[in-house]
Amino acid sequence: RAPREALLRGLGGDATRLLYTLGWHEVPVPPGEEAGVVSGTWLIAGFDELAAKVPGCIPFDRAGDPQPLGQSLTQAAERGLPFSGVVWRGAAPTAQESGNDVIARLETEIENLLSAVHTVQGGGVKLPGGLWIITERAVATESGESVDPVQAALWGFGRTIINEEPALRVKLIDGDGSPEGVQALANLLATPIEEPELALRQGKLLASRLLPWSRSGDRKSTRLNSSHITI
Repeated sequence: RAPREALLRGLGGDATRLLYTLGWHEVPVPPGEEAGVVSGTWLIAGFDELAAKVPGCIPFDRAGDPQPLGQSLTQAAERGLPFSGVVWRGAAPTAQESGNDVIARLETEIENLLSAVHTVQGGGVKLPGGLWIITERAVATESGESVDPVQAALWGFGRTIINEEPALRVKLIDGDGSPEGVQALANLLATPIEEPELALRQGKLLASRLLPWSRSGDRKSTRLNSSHITI
């Protein structure tokens, strides 16, 4: 094995050029001012603003229907009305949320999503459109952005599902709560793009990429063209 000094000499003394960090680049938003035709019937949980823009979807009231998500999927399939896909919006924090409330919120999110994963794994339910997990401020696309720890944990859970259950076609989309973001998400449902992790900021669509590390920590997004290749 080469000694450390020899490696540093080969690098010219600057080992930082071998360091990379996660960054975000802007990608084209699917065209259209109005949501296009969404394939099949989608279950949209906890996201009334989006449900209003997707004709034919079934809104899922998480507060009024406490049964696990997987059970709802099973019942729909048994009635001969299976869903093409699911949009699950992570619950937002309350104004006076305690530490115990944070834990309970995360446990509820994970319990519902795990029930859906296990249901699909059982073979009785299929989601050709996939399971879309919508978070808000789970990731920081620029330096200084605040994040919600529960939403961040939910994002990490979703990444685990992507790696371990690729057939489930999970998508992670982090929004900022803006009306432009809701419209962009509705367009995405009608015209999906092949990106497993996306962020929506003021209607702009950002995709995660590994970028060379910078001492300044600057991670401002730039626009990608169609020739961009990720390795």
